[in-house]
Amino acid sequence: MSRFEYIIKKIETSRLKINPFKHVYIDNFLKKNDYDELINNVPLDKNWDLSAKKNKALRRKSWQLQTYSLNPKKIKIISELNKVFESKEFCNGLLRLFRIKGNFKNGIFKTAWCRNYDGFTISPHKDQNDKILSCLFYLATDNSNKENGTQILKPIKNVKKFGDKHMRWYDFKKVDDIEFIKNRFVCWSVNDKSFHSVDVKIDLSSKHPYRDTVRAFYFKNKKKLPELYTRYK
Repeated sequence: MSRFEYIIKKIETSRLKINPFKHVYIDNFLKKNDYDELINNVPLDKNWDLSAKKNKALRRKSWQLQTYSLNPKKIKIISELNKVFESKEFCNGLLRLFRIKGNFKNGIFKTAWCRNYDGFTISPHKDQNDKILSCLFYLATDNSNKENGTQILKPIKNVKKFGDKHMRWYDFKKVDDIEFIKNRFVCWSVNDKSFHSVDVKIDLSSKHPYRDTVRAFYFKNKKKLPELYTRYK
């Protein structure tokens, strides 16, 4: 039994926020001692990988290619937590919380440990239709960069014609800012209203000039995963 299984109970006892779409954020997701140990074991820059490092032209094609990632299997505490994140119990707990029913026989819950730097942005979008749930676990070392969280958006004009493509900020208004603070877990169900964005601004002279997160999705088809989610098999 993993010492992190208590987070499944936290999910099951949480309450959803409804507007403008179903989402939840849970503070103090891990026990303080567990979180402190986790953060202390997150490695330095040289241990993070970027698939687009040698080809700068690739970096603009998707947020995955702009993102540095970490092999979760190489560090014990990260590997242990990752196994709970990708477990059926964790996924089913979220599906019950969001009251999502269906037979997703090819579905899979996958995580990626991600690092981004100043200037990283993801313009308004609702996530692609191949995803059922979207999750973030903030790995902040302190609460000095709260503005680098997740912006919850609502369109101010009809944007249905754009489908799941990324759009322009001035077509949306910000409804909420899920601030980037220590030990916060965020999740929402992907639907026609689940618009959100990210706009990272970090002082490069700071002690920790990056934004670390665990980004997890429940994908409909385990055979069609983005490159970032197949990087470490």
